[in-house]
Amino acid sequence: MLKALARTGIITQMSVILALLVLFFVTPQAGFISDGQKLHLAPFGEWIFNQLNLFPLLAWPVSVLLLLLNAFSFNAILIKHDITPRQSLLPSAVYIFLMLFTSGGNYLAPVLISSLLLLFSLHSIMDMYGKLYPYTRILNATLAIAIASMIFFPLILFTVMLWISFFTFRINAWRDWVISVLGIVMPFFYLALLYLWNNNLVYGLKAYEQLWYELNFSLPRLNVQEFSAIALIGFWAIVSASRFLSDTADRLISIRKKMWIISHFALIALASVLLSGSSMLVMLPLIFVPVSAMMSHAFANQHRGWLHDLIFVLTFAAIMLNRISF
Repeated sequence: MLKALARTGIITQMSVILALLVLFFVTPQAGFISDGQKLHLAPFGEWIFNQLNLFPLLAWPVSVLLLLLNAFSFNAILIKHDITPRQSLLPSAVYIFLMLFTSGGNYLAPVLISSLLLLFSLHSIMDMYGKLYPYTRILNATLAIAIASMIFFPLILFTVMLWISFFTFRINAWRDWVISVLGIVMPFFYLALLYLWNNNLVYGLKAYEQLWYELNFSLPRLNVQEFSAIALIGFWAIVSASRFLSDTADRLISIRKKMWIISHFALIALASVLLSGSSMLVMLPLIFVPVSAMMSHAFANQHRGWLHDLIFVLTFAAIMLNRISF
């Protein structure tokens, strides 16, 4: 079933995407954040969240728009770097399917904005390959990571993904390392100036000190439905990742290294989500980005179609159970 979908044309895949969007609209979102529970947002993230609270009718349309931007932007990045076939929307379809397992609009929008920034950073990093002077791309990548971490502070870990890419692409110039540090520091420097201008520097320092102490691996309590869905998605991701990584040996060196970067993205996203503590379930869309690439690749190149079809049916049932149970 899934292998057949991978081989269909763009019109059929677009029809599947539209069907998933209808399902996204007509079924309720899962309530991962209970009333009174704090979502661990950095100052910029809190500002976005508060703006959506002022205009609650806009929260859901904005989230859907951001969802589509993330889905099609990532699909375009994969096509641009020859990781997925042209005229294929399968990664977008898989991403939207996984996004059925998400929380409500006010909580979803900050995560999707962060995800969009990280996608820009991912594209900039992958575009460094073969460039003699990748200074602009390094600066763009680090600026995007820094701004994303102003929404969710654990995303500062994505700086490690950039530094790993230096070794992957054999970028050794000291200027590149200096630019990467400057790109991370600059947004926070201007943020500190903004706090100072408004006589809130002490407040800003305390806010980030609190965010630092909130970094922990204390996972939230999961009910049976949530645990089942996460377990199935996790198992499916591992199966797909093994296929994705094993196929890198058959690719051109340039494509192989970019596939490694996507794998690094997945690992850093997982670490960031786990560090977010009780906000873990809300931040799952960050993992869904690289996982959708791995799953779509596995669908198109699978030998045992029944395994992915079986996992898909079970995962779909678990996700829908989470949506209708709240």
